[in-house]
Amino acid sequence: MSIYNKNANTQKKEIGEHLLDSVIDYCYIKVDNRLFDKLQVIEYQAKPTVNDQG
Repeated sequence: MSIYNKNANTQKKEIGEHLLDSVIDYCYIKVDNRLFDKLQVIEYQAKPTVNDQG
């Protein structure tokens, strides 16, 4: 195996790991946003509306 191939494989591995990290970060952000939306909806429903008070 030539040095060039070795470096190319190492680089591919690093790019792969970087992509995986990015995907994981993206998924966490999506999940966080979904949870945040749900919490906001729950909070909104918990507040009494004008009709409930009237």
